[in-house]
Amino acid sequence: STQSTWGQKTNAKMEPAVRVNRNSLRQYVGKNVRFVGKVVRCSYPVAVLDAPDGGQVQVQMSDGASYGSSFVEVIGEVNADLSIREFTFNNFGDDFDLANYNEMVALASNQFRELFA
Repeated sequence: STQSTWGQKTNAKMEPAVRVNRNSLRQYVGKNVRFVGKVVRCSYPVAVLDAPDGGQVQVQMSDGASYGSSFVEVIGEVNADLSIREFTFNNFGDDFDLANYNEMVALASNQFRELFA
């Protein structure tokens, strides 16, 4: 199932959300992003996700959020401390290849940027 709270009880800017990994968060402070990770800890209102490029990212969960799978896509705004303030999320199941996803993020932000715009 998919939790959908986009724009509800947030000051969400309705702008496109670029796909990022942990290392690219710094470039998008104050911007909307899509981040996929493996849930390490989840205790509302904070979740910690393993990043596709290593390390971990902290997520400030949206009101009432409850992840239903091991892998999730978080859509939200990057904070100055490089955590993400979640607007909404999508469950990505329990079998997801983060390494392949990380390669796609690299291609989407460099060589094939125009295909993902």
